[in-house]
Amino acid sequence: MNYIRLLIVTIVSTLMGSAALNLLVAPAVASSEPQLVSQAGDGLLPNFVLNRAKNYARQRAESENGGLSVYTAEPSMHGPSSASPYLMNDDGSFTFTFRGGRPGAGVYTVESQVTVDYEEVSGWNIVTNYNRSITATSVAYIEEFQVSETVVQNNEQGSFSLAILQSRETLSDVVARISLKPQAGDRFEGERFVGDFRYPIGQRVQFVQGLTPGDRAVVRLFNTAGDFLGYSEFEILDEHTLINLVLSDDPVGDRLVRTVTGIDIDRNGRLDDATQVYDYFTRITNITSRYETARVSFLESTRQIDVSNFVVSGLSRPASNCVYPEALRRGRFALVDYTFSAFNSNLAPALVSIPGNLTRITQISSSTTIYEVSSLISTYREIGVSSNVTETTCDLGCVGEDDDNDENRENRRRNCNQGLGNGSEGCDPGNSRPHGGSNDEGNWGPGNPGGRRTR
Repeated sequence: MNYIRLLIVTIVSTLMGSAALNLLVAPAVASSEPQLVSQAGDGLLPNFVLNRAKNYARQRAESENGGLSVYTAEPSMHGPSSASPYLMNDDGSFTFTFRGGRPGAGVYTVESQVTVDYEEVSGWNIVTNYNRSITATSVAYIEEFQVSETVVQNNEQGSFSLAILQSRETLSDVVARISLKPQAGDRFEGERFVGDFRYPIGQRVQFVQGLTPGDRAVVRLFNTAGDFLGYSEFEILDEHTLINLVLSDDPVGDRLVRTVTGIDIDRNGRLDDATQVYDYFTRITNITSRYETARVSFLESTRQIDVSNFVVSGLSRPASNCVYPEALRRGRFALVDYTFSAFNSNLAPALVSIPGNLTRITQISSSTTIYEVSSLISTYREIGVSSNVTETTCDLGCVGEDDDNDENRENRRRNCNQGLGNGSEGCDPGNSRPHGGSNDEGNWGPGNPGGRRTR
């Protein structure tokens, strides 16, 4: 294998950006090939090569077995390359032998063996040695996308840990659908599916790599029956971010989520003393049999909430006014007092599907678990990356201003873009959310909930 050329490509791309990388690899690698993320490890080059080879082997099996909607490879082919089931051959190529099956089925039904090699002239060579049916074998959910503590300690980008809590435990497990909104200058890129995780109440999990301070993470919560319980969105902070999502003892009845987030520099699972803690509530409304109708509101206060249902050990009692990071309170991407679609029409298929139908649900174990976000996003990119770009909050599909403080409602100036299909509102675009006129001005039309443009 020509490792020297790959090393030059890696170094130059790091120093000069993706444009240089595309220029260097174009003669040998087709432009349609995905740009895959290298793993951290003992040496940059071996892991870079192995990780790319692992992903190509997995993608070959996905293609030969009908695509991600009907097939997913075992977890070891989604996680760190060093933990994947491979052999390095005498000629420098890698052979991967792994199993897979229908997403969410809980059994493996196919075994694949794929050999991957790289040559300077021909580029990446991928050969399927075999791809055959096997006797159905139960999936061992203790197999996870774990990364080593060394990776965590050396991680210089953003990271967070997440736990789901109840004041009185009425749920044994909750399914958390986690996604990422990467910040790109003055806007956010399309939401990216990270995974569906079956969380035991009280279990904490870390997410590292592929995160940058200023990015936003979204968590949609479901019970194990598939009922949509709640929504939270939080900002990745400059230091390791700790997030506690608190549900009441009747989450189906109230559809409320308390989000408590702050800094946990030493990663001990507790908010650091003498640091800013953010504490706010979200409410889900318009619940029907279809997820797409659900709306989420970020509340200004707790005056209409029985906060005693959200008091848990280790966290202070909720105050009367919610506390948000500045970026969530003000500016073009503010969320406070907004109501918008929890499943807008631009989301990728994995983000709007019933948990377990399109992708497998990963069972969180009782041991400390760490997941690599960039690897998971790459795994699900065909069905998990939304194409839309968010330039204002209402790109998410604002459906009205929600204010739980009824005393001030009539004294506040109403904003534009509150109604669809009701004619031009004559609003001043300079005071509207988003800028650019009301929903019925320009090319926004009636009958398009979720902020979809008519073309």
